[in-house]
Amino acid sequence: MDDKEEIDYLLKDLDLTHTSIVDTWKVYMTWYTFFFTSNLIVMSWVFTGKELRTDHLWLLCLFWIVLNISGAISSFMLAKYSTNMASRMNRILCHLSSSSFSADKSSPFPVQLSVFGAYANGAALIINIGVWIYIWRYIG
Repeated sequence: MDDKEEIDYLLKDLDLTHTSIVDTWKVYMTWYTFFFTSNLIVMSWVFTGKELRTDHLWLLCLFWIVLNISGAISSFMLAKYSTNMASRMNRILCHLSSSSFSADKSSPFPVQLSVFGAYANGAALIINIGVWIYIWRYIG
């Protein structure tokens, strides 16, 4: 593989890696927005429901606790994925800068922001778990 082919390959790999992480975040944020909003809607229904039957409320609480645990795990996995993909992009950029191609050695993806956001979202879902446990114990 000559230098031009290697540079083209690395640039394509960099573009695919960047596209992959951006698309993953788009899907995640769409899911998270819907999921968190659904949590709040059901919680508000429980807290304000005048005709609320509490004999099977524990099932609803258990369902949302399991979903929030899964969501928090997904958020923490996304933080790890973001870090790994940023490292991959940085390795590609180092390869490019060591060749005849001049490249900026920083990742084109805001890694620190994405990792913080994923952990913050996971923490918010853990808080939701606490609220569902409260509902289970004191309302149900």
